[in-house]
Amino acid sequence: FAAQDNSNRGMDVLALGQERVTCVLNWRSTGVELDLVATLAQEEGDVLGTVDGRLRAHAGNVDSQWRECGVKHGAPNPTGGHEELTLELDTLCLTGIVDYVIITASVRDEAHSFAGFHIEATLNGVGGRELCRRVLTDDPSVSGQRGAIVAIFSRRGEEWSLLWKLLALGADRLPPAMTVRTVTELARQAHIAQGSEFQQMTRKVNRMATEEDFAGALILQEQLISLIMDSPTADPQEVDRQLARQEDLRQLANRREHLRNPRGATDSQPSPAAVDAAFLQQLLMQAQIEPLDEDGYQGVSMLANGPAMAVFVRRALEKEGGRLLSEDGLKEFASGHCGGSGSYRGLLDEVSSSWWAEFPTGVTRTSPGPGDPQRRHQEALARGQSQEDAARALAAQEQQRQQVQQEAARRLAAEEQQRAQETAARIAAEEIQRAEEAEARLRLLEHQRAQEAATHQLPIGQQPHERALTEQSARASADGDRGHREDAEQSAQAEADPRRHEETVLSGRASVEREEPAQVQAEPDNNRAEGNEANLALEQEQEQEQVAEHVEAQRAGMRSATALPESENLPSAALPFQAEVVGAVPSLRHGVTLLPEQVVAAQEEKASEPQEEAEEVLSDGPDEEPAPIEPRGGERSGGKRIRWTSEERPVGVTIGRRPCAPLKDGVFVVPMCDDDLGPHPLVAAFENGEQRTWERGFTYWIPGEFRTIDPCRVSMKADIDAFIVTNDLGARITDVSIGGVVCDVRRATSSQVTVKVPFSEVDGPALVVVKARNGNIATSMPEAFLYYQPDAFGFVGNCIELVDGRATRVDTLTAGVCLGAAPLRRCPQGRYYEIRVLEVRNSTRSLAVGVTTRKGDDILNARGRIRKDEARALERVWLVGYESRGALFINDKEEERVASRSWRPLQDAKEGVKIGVLWTTSAEIVIYQDGEERVRASAKGRVPGEDEDLFALVDVQGSVKSVELVDGAAPPPDVTAEDNLASNDSQE
Repeated sequence: FAAQDNSNRGMDVLALGQERVTCVLNWRSTGVELDLVATLAQEEGDVLGTVDGRLRAHAGNVDSQWRECGVKHGAPNPTGGHEELTLELDTLCLTGIVDYVIITASVRDEAHSFAGFHIEATLNGVGGRELCRRVLTDDPSVSGQRGAIVAIFSRRGEEWSLLWKLLALGADRLPPAMTVRTVTELARQAHIAQGSEFQQMTRKVNRMATEEDFAGALILQEQLISLIMDSPTADPQEVDRQLARQEDLRQLANRREHLRNPRGATDSQPSPAAVDAAFLQQLLMQAQIEPLDEDGYQGVSMLANGPAMAVFVRRALEKEGGRLLSEDGLKEFASGHCGGSGSYRGLLDEVSSSWWAEFPTGVTRTSPGPGDPQRRHQEALARGQSQEDAARALAAQEQQRQQVQQEAARRLAAEEQQRAQETAARIAAEEIQRAEEAEARLRLLEHQRAQEAATHQLPIGQQPHERALTEQSARASADGDRGHREDAEQSAQAEADPRRHEETVLSGRASVEREEPAQVQAEPDNNRAEGNEANLALEQEQEQEQVAEHVEAQRAGMRSATALPESENLPSAALPFQAEVVGAVPSLRHGVTLLPEQVVAAQEEKASEPQEEAEEVLSDGPDEEPAPIEPRGGERSGGKRIRWTSEERPVGVTIGRRPCAPLKDGVFVVPMCDDDLGPHPLVAAFENGEQRTWERGFTYWIPGEFRTIDPCRVSMKADIDAFIVTNDLGARITDVSIGGVVCDVRRATSSQVTVKVPFSEVDGPALVVVKARNGNIATSMPEAFLYYQPDAFGFVGNCIELVDGRATRVDTLTAGVCLGAAPLRRCPQGRYYEIRVLEVRNSTRSLAVGVTTRKGDDILNARGRIRKDEARALERVWLVGYESRGALFINDKEEERVASRSWRPLQDAKEGVKIGVLWTTSAEIVIYQDGEERVRASAKGRVPGEDEDLFALVDVQGSVKSVELVDGAAPPPDVTAEDNLASNDSQE
């Protein structure tokens, strides 16, 4: 047949995959009746049965059985000159026994032939796509015949192909068994001939590349790729390898050109070493696929490459059941066989007698192998040697073989022992080096401590922070009255505004860290020091009092002045004597700089103190029995009612020296607070004159205010932590709930908390409630946090593998349809999803993305996979993509072209890009790439309503091999495709 599509003209084989094909037979004469027959056969040529109009009319039960197998015959119309057959190739593939389907047309009346009237046969694919058309009576070899072969369908694995041109059209009517066997043999020969041509062209490419004729090899490689892609049994992996090799040949040709060019290669081209490595990889791949016979050996030998021959020899050795004893021996042997004039049998003979290879003993073969001792014994007898001489020669050879094997084993054992000794020696040397380094660091640290103690005339055993205090006090005394004035000013600042004091300390530390630390004079002026010895003890005592005041200020509710980080530790300014080794550290009181070596000991001995002090600052005070009231906290404005919970009720309650207004049944009204926020003492007076005091009985706070939660959108089943920020609640956050479910609190302060987000069974907004220990509560707005259904693929095509949410196509270029597992989420703009391209390849096809309303078992085959090879074959789909000199818009079966400058997935869908699909509320489909709108098209046909569910639909084919859904994606801001095109045009 001659194909309508010029791209397929002249092909011998047309790959069909597993689609549906309809054969239509039309003729114009009403005086002749024709039969359109489908003959099903196995690979050996055995006929399984026939399907035609007579079977439909006279054996309905058999006809229905063939329908279940995928062969359907339409109602014949002899008077109208029309008859058709439909083949469901995917269903036929599932039978596992049908290898050939032969479509024939024949004259029912033996008195007539094809001569004298018009007969036309047409093969149509999915959606009415015409595969081929032929006027049978135009062929002289057919016009005088009573029957003709219209088409032959051949199955290889799970793929079907249409064979033509090589097969005679004038064969007699079927099904004589001999004719079927002849046709199947012709089909098999077509495949064999194509495979032989592939091997010959591959060897020519290798030879031309070896001769450095890269330009000619590149042209021949392109022809080889065309031959493979036209094959019905084309292996996608083989296509990928050949495309990669084509690119390597192109780079080698460029490299040759650059060697001639004195300016050298450009940055965009690979280095010669990289090109050589790529070409070597291709040679190794060729050696891996060559057959293990004489032709394969000659093909690998012509490569003239030692590593490639080593790969071939290793395969031959494994096929014979042997075992490799030495890699070096194999490499040396293979290099001697490159480009030689040997044979495959001679190769096996040499391998079987080599010291670096071991053949199994006691293996029974139908015919002795070339390296078998038994064969050599038989050859010796044939040469006329006596039985005894042949036996002695055989024993000597066996002894020599055993000696060689023992020597090889001894070498292997020696190599293993040497490697083990080297490894043990290296580990021991590393351990010794680490121990010496640790010892040196320890000696240096002890020396620094001793030098520091001697410089300041302090005992070695004195605590590090005491040494720091003494040193600061000595420097302050040396400064005289100026130091005292600075002390008074900084103390007043700490008492009046602790937050500003902390910021001053932090800024001092930052400024010192930016400058190179200067050497501090270690010894104070002796004369002035003697005059101030009486003040030294007083300075230390004042330093300790100031530290205590600082911590007490933190406890008393001053946390609102400084936001705490997410970490459990407070900022360094809030922790007395927290020193860092990275730079000079300012003193908390005097701002005097200490060098790192002066605080190393304090850093090591008090490494655990910052966290303990942070916990103390964040706690609600010492462990005292809480006051028997509910609640134990309230707003600063007062007016909150508290209830006494113990049986003995007081007659009066005072909070912070202000009385509470009594009500009945132990209820009191809290007064307003005109002092600082935080805990206040609560005093209760009873009828017997007794008074009880709780120092931290009631806490005033600012009402809770929810600020942020990160992340604010979480999958329903995501195992993730969330970070929540509120205003200062006045006490440590103790309880958090999301959507009414209590969360596991990880880290908490009075304004920040990290929690584990609980799983949810429903999607949508969820309320976040944060509660502090003092009863203060902060509640989020409903839209502040959202659970969403996780995005995942559900039903997929025959060639899709789903692993960890990734959809990867294997084996073929099509059959990669992927359908969303759940309906698309609704958003203000409509319904949206997003995919990320993970892997691409060279191809003339490309992916398509869109939506569909169909999600049911009627689209699945017996294995639970989507039966269609392409997504556009499904019902009610709206897709953008594919490749036909640009992208297509599949608008519910109608095809429309997309402007190539807006979006063309064959060129734009590269690895790592994100492609978004939005179905708007106005029934438009919008395609985004990396957040930029590329296509906007209006949907037509059976447009889904607002109440109908839509599902993500992705056809992973051609150039795109692997994709994944982006979980929880949201549509980008509303920027139209026209705006983007106008912007691009202006830039151009």
